[in-house]
Amino acid sequence: MTIRESKRWFGLLMAVVLLVACSESPTSPNPGPDPNPVPDPNPIPDPNPVPVFIGSSIAPVGANVLSAVITVNATGFDAASLRIRTPGEPDLLSPPYAFDGEEARPAALGLLSSKFYEIDVLVTVDGVTELGETLTFVTSRLPSWLPTITPVGTPAEEGFVVLAHPPGAIIVDNQGRVRWYFGDTDGSEFQFLTSFKAHPNGEYTLSGLQDHLRMHRAINELGEEVRTLGCVGRDTRFHEIRVLASGGYWIVCENPVATDLSSRGGNVDGTVNWTTLQRVGADGSLEFEFNTADHFSLDDIDQSVFVGVAQVNLTHGNSIEFDTDGNMLMSWRSLNEVTKVDASTGEVIWRLGGNANQFTVIDDTRAFARPHGLRVVGPGLIQLLDNGNEAQPGWFAIPSMNSP
Repeated sequence: MTIRESKRWFGLLMAVVLLVACSESPTSPNPGPDPNPVPDPNPIPDPNPVPVFIGSSIAPVGANVLSAVITVNATGFDAASLRIRTPGEPDLLSPPYAFDGEEARPAALGLLSSKFYEIDVLVTVDGVTELGETLTFVTSRLPSWLPTITPVGTPAEEGFVVLAHPPGAIIVDNQGRVRWYFGDTDGSEFQFLTSFKAHPNGEYTLSGLQDHLRMHRAINELGEEVRTLGCVGRDTRFHEIRVLASGGYWIVCENPVATDLSSRGGNVDGTVNWTTLQRVGADGSLEFEFNTADHFSLDDIDQSVFVGVAQVNLTHGNSIEFDTDGNMLMSWRSLNEVTKVDASTGEVIWRLGGNANQFTVIDDTRAFARPHGLRVVGPGLIQLLDNGNEAQPGWFAIPSMNSP
């Protein structure tokens, strides 16, 4: 081997040694995967997560054997809904329920008693709906306190009817079948429920004569109490409440006023109970008040009611309704009257019936008495319960103008 060749081999050998030394250097280890990674405190969410349906479970709703709530667990979906099937009946479709994190709780409502149901759990993302899984549910027999209802005639429209039955609240279909109810299994919770109403904000209200029902209880579709509604600074009348989509509400209130009734045959230390109408905001603040004591008179009622008494319920307000022009209509049992009031100013527009009547009633010499349940059913047309002793079925057509 020549000296030049030996130098070349020596150089190659040194290069190999240096490479090996570098590869085994303790100052440059091969990192590999970190066995204890530190989580990123501000991770960047995946802009396109893959939706994953995890599972669902079903449970009955309190004492109501016709309802169930489904707990849906999933990731990456916007909402969950239900398709409810039983032989011989049209499918029921629930509205979509938004996910709160990884959970949504759609409700199966409007079921019939003693039926086997298959419930498809549907999940939706970006407008695309898919089946998560199918659950089964069997409804039981109805409690004995629920009435048997037999409809007569042809239904005017599709939908359901809400009813206040003394032992509890009921919703029935056009065939008279109970589709939802609220009350104890034995019907002991209410004993005397007087009002049950459905409202456009999705709440239902109940009121009655028992102490715990003096205010209006607002419940959701599962029967869960969400709030209590009442008058501001006055006692609440149980007859009527109209909850708005905003969460505010119109309500009738008591307004007792100390009054000397001796000139009319009553007590010198008498009390006249007037009705006050309030509009209350969703935050509980008083927004509007109409007080009948400021607009009506003791002369508006049959004077015999004052004789020998200490207290007179002069108005007995029991209905609030909105005319097609947005103004208010109210009915007063004691006055045999319906009144239209400007919803902005509180000024009386007209008065129909009773001693202060401003209309000529055609083809009815008796007119209505003791009205309840006032509702507008069309322009210039109202419907009410004639609750008088000689009541007969009929309609009252009112001119759609703002004065009689």
